[in-house]
Amino acid sequence: MKSTKDEIAFKMINALILIAVSLCTLLPFLHVVALSFSSDQYVISGRVGLMPRGFQVNAYLFAWKNTPILTAFRNTISVTAIGTLLAIVISSAVAYPLSLPSLWGRKPLLYFFVITMIFSGGLIPAFLLMMSLGLINNLWSLILPHLLNVFNMILIKNYFEGLPESVRESALIDGANNINILQKIILPMSKPILATIALFTAVEFWNSYFNAMLYLSDPKKVTLQLFLVNIVRQANLTDNITSEIIVPPDTVRAAAVVFGTAPILFFYPFLQKYFVKGITLGSVKG
Repeated sequence: MKSTKDEIAFKMINALILIAVSLCTLLPFLHVVALSFSSDQYVISGRVGLMPRGFQVNAYLFAWKNTPILTAFRNTISVTAIGTLLAIVISSAVAYPLSLPSLWGRKPLLYFFVITMIFSGGLIPAFLLMMSLGLINNLWSLILPHLLNVFNMILIKNYFEGLPESVRESALIDGANNINILQKIILPMSKPILATIALFTAVEFWNSYFNAMLYLSDPKKVTLQLFLVNIVRQANLTDNITSEIIVPPDTVRAAAVVFGTAPILFFYPFLQKYFVKGITLGSVKG
């Protein structure tokens, strides 16, 4: 079936808009990468475009020698991995009973969770809670408050509701309990939405900065995002007396962006095939 002139024009306009949006997203990042690898004279004079000029890695050496980058990476990877795994387990465990029409009090419980998306206890009560639990200067203070994201839980719940009810009924007839059904049937059938939520959650933990600034003061517990802020502040010192490498602040800021985004950009293509499918199916009830 041949496309009409209107359909062809519509597709061309869509393609042009998507290309423009892609360029608006990609070109600034390429410029930042180029800045991080360019020599001082080109950066200071503003002559760096999309390709590095006077290639050098002083910004990365500055971060390597003057800040605890390995500690920051190790802490952030630990927080992201443990937090994402626990968040998936807890969100799935909450979403499954809420997806069952037979659950008594299902709607009031759902409203209770939704209310927490609108109202929160506030910053001071959260800090006092972490202090009373002894979690100040503890990486668990970055994990525990984010283990149940209501928005992600609702996405999982909607996906579970879209699965065939006959599968669950057959398992119940065969003598399986709800824990076995969730673990051996529902979760294996829900890989797209779980991969999507894992991506959302991992990015949230990876980019977490405010909680780290609030709860962590021990240099051994510094996370990547807090580390990036620290090296930018250090680069802003005009004399750089404590450093053997003289680096313009703009170069260090660019290197900080690369440090923070490169790992997520590396893993995203492996989860991309689940991303769109998970969001689409997770928003439709069966």
